[in-house]
Amino acid sequence: MTLVARLILIFIFPALLFLACKTEVFDVKSKLDSAIKTFDNQEYDKALLLFNKILEFNPKLSDAHAYRGDIYFFRNNYTQAILDYDEALRWNPKFVRAYAGKARIRYKLGDLIGAISDYDQTLRINNRHIDAWHHRGLVKFEIGDYFGALSDLDSSLVLDSLQQDAFRQRGIVQLKLGDTIKACHDFILADELGDSLALLYIQEVCATRKLSH
Repeated sequence: MTLVARLILIFIFPALLFLACKTEVFDVKSKLDSAIKTFDNQEYDKALLLFNKILEFNPKLSDAHAYRGDIYFFRNNYTQAILDYDEALRWNPKFVRAYAGKARIRYKLGDLIGAISDYDQTLRINNRHIDAWHHRGLVKFEIGDYFGALSDLDSSLVLDSLQQDAFRQRGIVQLKLGDTIKACHDFILADELGDSLALLYIQEVCATRKLSH
């Protein structure tokens, strides 16, 4: 072997191989970004095909598993969705999206304690996850933990004070706790933000009261 050939094998070939790998990784990232954009545009059939192809190439991509899990969730294929969320967590144990997705499914299946557990884990990782605070509050309400529900809805509204449904739902919790005045204030706020159901509560519960903001 000539000296030139040896130099090529020693220095140039590894460099070319490195560049090829970098290009391949960049291509996967580009395809993942495209798949997520397609998902965000609610083109779920097309997005599913894209995520399938990505995971054939690299089955360790937590993002692809979690988004594909969301698609299966929207299709009511909860078994497959759970498998994808679990696979996402296998490669990234702190993947909030996967825990939140599992919590939604547990709620749908009537496993309220399991749903709370997954929301707990979501909030341990990210305590500013608005939907987790909000939905954990709703689940706590269903199991009769009204003070816990109130606390969670409070936390959700601190992070986003424009959640019209959260104000209405907190008003319902306040009614359960016997505080009609606070309940009516929440119903009024929900109505002002455009909640379509709040007016019914105002008319039924608050019509005889003169409330000030």
